[in-house]
Amino acid sequence: MVTAAERSASKAEKERRAVEQRERQALEKIGKRSNEARESEQKELHAAEARLAAHLSNIGSQTQSLQSAETTEIGNTLRALQDQHLLTQLTAASVRSATIQGIGQALKGALAANGVTTAADFTGISYAAGSEVFINLRNGRRVHPIGIGQVKAIALETWRREVEARARRTLPSLLPPAQVQAISIKYAQRRQSLAQEEHNARAEVAVQQNQIRKRWAGVHVAIASELSETRDRFLQERARADLRLSSARREARDVTWQQVSAKRELGAYREVTYVSYCTRVVRG
Repeated sequence: MVTAAERSASKAEKERRAVEQRERQALEKIGKRSNEARESEQKELHAAEARLAAHLSNIGSQTQSLQSAETTEIGNTLRALQDQHLLTQLTAASVRSATIQGIGQALKGALAANGVTTAADFTGISYAAGSEVFINLRNGRRVHPIGIGQVKAIALETWRREVEARARRTLPSLLPPAQVQAISIKYAQRRQSLAQEEHNARAEVAVQQNQIRKRWAGVHVAIASELSETRDRFLQERARADLRLSSARREARDVTWQQVSAKRELGAYREVTYVSYCTRVVRG
């Protein structure tokens, strides 16, 4: 009887430990899912941030390029203005009306016949084999007007260089304010467009991240609810297991006490035998 009670108590203890183990496993499983959900949420949020960072980096590069492009355009426009100024001055320098050593009206006519009427029509002189001299036209051709030898060609080239030197001394060093403003406005509009693009990109990612958080909030709430329900369920299971264990242990104690009590009562009659009984009867 004692053995059966002890076996019942041992079984109740095992059941109690089994409940704890199942509870621990169930909570660990839910905890793992919760961690995985949060990691997935963070991964999606970080991915959205990475996309934004890449977009902003591209916008930043474009913004930096605009400054360089604006400076380059201003420089190119100024050089074009200077080139035009130079060409205008060279075009205004007429060969026929110029005083060029050794070149009279006849040679000036020969030059005109070969396309040289102003300082703008040629870029210099060059030589062929021997001492034959050529005049290099602006269009890339070379001409050899009759009567123009090396000395007179050098005089013509020297005159052109002097005209160019005077023209270069009057080159504009800055663009007119109106042109600078037109260029600045164009690039300011591009910068504004990039700024708006950046604003839109940030707003779009903010919306995406808000949607991600809302979607995962539902998952987190479901997991939290499951966790709470699981804890409540195992709280009840542990209470029932504790009750069974308490009852089994009490029964085992009662049986043990009854056994001890029975042994104690038997011990009181241990010295009562048939002989001692007869002796007492005779003596009585």
